[in-house]
Amino acid sequence: MRPNSKGAPSNFAIQVCALRCCPALGDAKIACHAERRASYAAATPWRRAGKDTMYGFLIAVGLGGGLGYVSSRGGYCLNAAFRDSARGVDHTRTRIFLGAAAVQMLCLPLWFVLGWADLRWAPASVSHLVVGAVIFGVGMRYANGCATSIWYKLGGGDLGALAAAVGMGVGAILAMRLLASGWAVGVLPGHAPAVWPWILPIVGVVIAVALARHRGDWRRTAVALAVIALTTRAIAEYLPQSLTAVPAAGAIAGAAVGLPMQVGPAAFGVLIGLVLGGTAAAKRDGVWLIQRPSLGLGAQRLVGGAALGVGAVLAAGCTAGHGLMGIPLLAPS
Repeated sequence: MRPNSKGAPSNFAIQVCALRCCPALGDAKIACHAERRASYAAATPWRRAGKDTMYGFLIAVGLGGGLGYVSSRGGYCLNAAFRDSARGVDHTRTRIFLGAAAVQMLCLPLWFVLGWADLRWAPASVSHLVVGAVIFGVGMRYANGCATSIWYKLGGGDLGALAAAVGMGVGAILAMRLLASGWAVGVLPGHAPAVWPWILPIVGVVIAVALARHRGDWRRTAVALAVIALTTRAIAEYLPQSLTAVPAAGAIAGAAVGLPMQVGPAAFGVLIGLVLGGTAAAKRDGVWLIQRPSLGLGAQRLVGGAALGVGAVLAAGCTAGHGLMGIPLLAPS
């Protein structure tokens, strides 16, 4: 795994090491994190004072807050986008997603040149990806959201999203235990061809041209999401902490049942930011309201959230990681 220009392992490399490269995700995951953190601290002693932890947490809150605010105000939710497009009802949310991907594709070659993004994607087990994606998709249906949207919906006063968030944490713990057994079938390589960076803007232009005839406010949301994603890529190359939100939910659930997980503060910062961003957006639009689900609906969203957690861990990503961040790379995993 290549360290970034500041000597720190990139967020990308840390996630690969933690979720894919370790044969067992229990002790091996903890040891892997500890080894990378120790080597980085030795190279930059001043960070031992906790500055990286504080800055990483605050940056993560800002990024999560931006994502939650923009997604909530723009009505962006990939779960709803899939549902609406499949029914032929409304393609606005799908246009937001494709527009955000197109903007990133146009900018990513420059990001690669500047060293603000890592072209290599994670090596992946085919069985993990396929099974995880299916479980995650089912979970979105019953949780009424994805691993990102349930947090900003919680900030908007939706208590059913809290049930989904609890379920996601429990599901993440269960999936970590399953992966610790070493189950895997087939492995996709973790690198891209040398010509890959120059294919991205071509695909981006094609998507942009196809979307050009559709006007509306969705364009602003798409550009804002792309800016947040590009900023996250650049910061992650210099931030020695993972910005993955799902393991943070798993860590909270694990702590409640006595199964500790080592997760950096930045991951919790993302969750807090998403909730705060959702609250700010709902207050701004004057729609903040406590919504209490029925017992049956709450149980349904709890189970759906558990499926989100299991699916996200198995596939090592969610609709934000694989969707908003991975699709613009045209990464197979």
